[in-house]
Amino acid sequence: MKYVSLFFLLLLAFSGHAQQALPPLSIAQRFVAREGWPELPAYICCEVQQQAKRQTLGQQIPAHLRRTCEVVQQTDSTAVVAVELRDSTGATTFTCTL
Repeated sequence: MKYVSLFFLLLLAFSGHAQQALPPLSIAQRFVAREGWPELPAYICCEVQQQAKRQTLGQQIPAHLRRTCEVVQQTDSTAVVAVELRDSTGATTFTCTL
């Protein structure tokens, strides 16, 4: 699934970001939100910047999918966030480390 690949690439970019001005949950929520995120370039690098020039991941995910994010575990240096994409027929959950 193309969304899964892009999602993991975006989250890999998070881990290299030197300063996170936002908590991990907020970052994940903004990445999968339906509307755009003007601050996106400050949170990504490398290959992901090229892929996200026109749209954020949230804008690429079909609009009818409901998005839910939850912090599963968090330490001083990392966080695991679960993102659920749900429609009327089912759901897919991704867990990623930030």
